[in-house]
Amino acid sequence: MSNFENQVVGLVTEMEKNEIQNLFEKRLALENLAKILDPEQNPNMYKRLIDDYASTNHAFNVWWKTQKDKYEWGDGDFYIDFDTAEIHRKL
Repeated sequence: MSNFENQVVGLVTEMEKNEIQNLFEKRLALENLAKILDPEQNPNMYKRLIDDYASTNHAFNVWWKTQKDKYEWGDGDFYIDFDTAEIHRKL
């Protein structure tokens, strides 16, 4: 997946993988929408986008904290391989 060194620290369930993948994709879509949406032309939609992004980002961070605590991965920066559901720690 990447060129940097990493360590596999665990594996999440298919349901857990799907949950974080959905949050990841939604967050990415909202980030891309924010790049093209003009807040001056559509302030109500922009506010909804910002609110939705904040909520999605919070859920994303809660997912990582919950899994880290549940599976006792320790400290570090983690990412998931969506193909395998493996959790990697960046070294």
